[in-house]
Amino acid sequence: MDDHVIHHYDVQVIDYGDKTYKSIEDHPWGMFYLHYDMSFYQDFFRKFLTIALENALREKELLLDV
Repeated sequence: MDDHVIHHYDVQVIDYGDKTYKSIEDHPWGMFYLHYDMSFYQDFFRKFLTIALENALREKELLLDV
């Protein structure tokens, strides 16, 4: 499904490269295949904020050019 959305819609993708993350037993919501160690959430948040800030700056530039 991810590939379908990426190839058919104008979306931005958070790329983790070859980095892998592991689930941890002491995750606040318990052990589950989608509950990763804290480094995943730190990496995700950093990448997400970068995309958001770049988009905001690009939008600001477009507004100033009008």
